[in-house]
Amino acid sequence: MAVFSDTEDYILKLFKNQGILKLKAGNYKILSVGKPRPSKGEGKTDVDVELESPNKIREELKISIKQNNADFLENKISLKRAKQILGEDDTDIIKESIEKIKDEFKSPLVFISKFKKTEAGAITIGWKFELTNKLNGAKSSEMLLNNE
Repeated sequence: MAVFSDTEDYILKLFKNQGILKLKAGNYKILSVGKPRPSKGEGKTDVDVELESPNKIREELKISIKQNNADFLENKISLKRAKQILGEDDTDIIKESIEKIKDEFKSPLVFISKFKKTEAGAITIGWKFELTNKLNGAKSSEMLLNNE
């Protein structure tokens, strides 16, 4: 499915047409399925599914959809999310993966004059960790992952 909205609609219909979702703990009743509508911007969740467990406990499934051609697989990654994706060795994996580009982070933090793409007067307050499908600039590196 080449178009993102088509994929999203397909997944929404999958849940809407089921009524019950089988998980490890049993058959969960699907209470609602929809597209979250945050008050600002675009949320990271593409499909939100509210479930009720066999013992009447409510659960929420948050689904993020990525097309094969997606540039960003995960952005705005928190430490909690990095652990979910990379496991308990998340910090070591990130450190090892950026080791070969560490000198790129020694650039000025305060820019008196224009520097490359950075305007004069800009102040760097930090960097963010993002998982992408392709390299993007000097502060971009291949993740050093294994089968685990």
